[in-house]
Amino acid sequence: MKKTVALAAGVLAAACLAGVTACGNSTAGEELVLYTPTSEENLKIIRPSFEAATGIKLKWVYGSSGDIKKRVLAEVGNPQGDVIWYNNAEIEDMAEQNDAFEAYVSKNDKLKAEGLRSEGHGNPCNYTCPVLIWNKKMVNGTITSYADVLAHPEVQGKIAWGDATGSSSAYDHVQNIVVALGSGNDYAAMIDQKAPWDYIEGIYKMLDKKIISSSSISLNGVVSGEYAVGFSWDTKGYEAMEAKSKGDTAYDDIEVCFMKEGVVASPSGVAIMKGSKHQEAAKKFVDWMCSKEAQTLLGNYIAGTNPVIGGVELSPWKHDISELKVIGLPASFKPQYKPAILAKLSPIHQKYTA
Repeated sequence: MKKTVALAAGVLAAACLAGVTACGNSTAGEELVLYTPTSEENLKIIRPSFEAATGIKLKWVYGSSGDIKKRVLAEVGNPQGDVIWYNNAEIEDMAEQNDAFEAYVSKNDKLKAEGLRSEGHGNPCNYTCPVLIWNKKMVNGTITSYADVLAHPEVQGKIAWGDATGSSSAYDHVQNIVVALGSGNDYAAMIDQKAPWDYIEGIYKMLDKKIISSSSISLNGVVSGEYAVGFSWDTKGYEAMEAKSKGDTAYDDIEVCFMKEGVVASPSGVAIMKGSKHQEAAKKFVDWMCSKEAQTLLGNYIAGTNPVIGGVELSPWKHDISELKVIGLPASFKPQYKPAILAKLSPIHQKYTA
């Protein structure tokens, strides 16, 4: 956070050299209103760099994900905001169901990793994904994959696994397992394949009926030694790696695994409100958020945020997307297939937790 001022100055200098500052810019001095549940601390890092690069002023309306969605839907046809930074699948759903967003694909879309490109309205600019967090003092060897967890009998009863019916991070792991261990391109058929559910049942057999109630327990439990392996998400993993890199000895034995079978990247994206009064300025915001300059900002200065463009500068504890086996799913996947996935999970969950 302390690097904000210096970073803004650097971006301003780069923008001047590139000729994209306010000089001769018809949108200079316009004011955009952004709706988002993204942390205000993160927005305070974004704003000075965007304003320096474009000459456009940025304000925001911050709220919970639910509050932002309600506001967007209430204003369809007469938006009071201009742009949104939000879950990309939700953006596409609101575009399809409610005609809430303009059809606009960033000019930088082709720079992004495959599977993280626009579907027409939302423009992915960052993502999260499931990971395994593990304690190397409690595991005999290494964990680089889902398969490795079952291969270590010493972690029996020491696995932090959540209830996917109530925890989004727990559900995301179940979904990740289904598509990473399944085969083919027919998602409905994949959900009925044997391999993913054999794996999930194998994990349940090793839980000793212990189900965690919160994703935060996963990291804390692995750090404390209560658990050897935690099924978690990358924000928690990066939290651990950042602390470790800064010399916090509590994290000396903690490692993070981005599963070699593949990780499903769940993107957040930026989109333009249908009927925004600042269309050209809004397009510049979308393009900027998908640019290498902004992606470097996200990768270097905002914890828990992963750029969708490979090769940009990152904090030393983050992974470049080009290093990962990323599984891209359409925005419609979760709303369409989550009920079927949970229906397949339910009897396994009941069998081993009753």
